[in-house]
Amino acid sequence: MDIGADIGIINHTAKPEWLGNGSNTLKLLPTSDSATNNSWTPSVGLDKYATVADYVITNPDITGYVYSKTVGQKQGFRVGSTAIGTDRIITGVTMDQYDAAGGDGSSRGGTYKMYWLKSGTYYYSSNFVSLFGDTSGYTFGTRPSDGSQWTMDDIVNNDWGFEVVGTTGTKEVAVDQFNIVVDTRSKLRSTSYWVVTATG
Repeated sequence: MDIGADIGIINHTAKPEWLGNGSNTLKLLPTSDSATNNSWTPSVGLDKYATVADYVITNPDITGYVYSKTVGQKQGFRVGSTAIGTDRIITGVTMDQYDAAGGDGSSRGGTYKMYWLKSGTYYYSSNFVSLFGDTSGYTFGTRPSDGSQWTMDDIVNNDWGFEVVGTTGTKEVAVDQFNIVVDTRSKLRSTSYWVVTATG
């Protein structure tokens, strides 16, 4: 058998099932309030980011939340950084929030949208209705500013936030928990592998 003469590349593009895609999910919590948009009211304390910095659903806090009933009012946050490794790429970023604020939720019902703010431009989600005990999430598959892949710098050095779109009477928008979900996958497993055969 002459391996040296007969080894060849069979496929360098299609991914075989047994390799998987090396996917992984990271969750980032707010670490500071936005210097640009910091207008909502906290139910407790002064630091709004500390009030909502909790993983969505996993540990409901029914007392601490931020809220607003003023149309156009924004509340933004910065999230903490984490290393993803040079061998990985970011495949999507999701904003997740949970409204478990205290009381019976009768004051909820305002409409809001989420945003990512970069270089003075807002990139918005679709609209949501603030409902007691409800969750909402919005995923940006690629960087909305130019359609390119996300970088960690995009995520941690720009604001993520909420804007009140509409209210009726005393209805308000409230956010109780907030985190950013970062989906990643391996560059090696998703883009590069070799299949060889030896014949003789």
